[in-house]
Amino acid sequence: MVLYRQVVRKKNGPGSTIDLLYTERNTMAKKSLWADKVCALVQGGNTDAAMAQMRVAPGPKELQRLRALLMQSGLLDRYPVLALALNDHVVLLSSPRLHRAP
Repeated sequence: MVLYRQVVRKKNGPGSTIDLLYTERNTMAKKSLWADKVCALVQGGNTDAAMAQMRVAPGPKELQRLRALLMQSGLLDRYPVLALALNDHVVLLSSPRLHRAP
């Protein structure tokens, strides 16, 4: 974890300072829970909802994380159509856009 430290200096009389306070805060981004939720849909047997979620995925990193989760649990072998759709959506989101929506 990356921490940001800030030292607050307080004057202690004429010409002297004391390091008084340390504040820390987390500067790391939070991990997205999207892949975990979609994996739970597949584990529950609701592959149609999982495929609908893949169409509106936030980005290719989340889809790659979903692929890793599904491979670990063995669900990609059980649902080959889901594996094909996942590969297609990763390719679509990874390619550059021709235009952006307004």
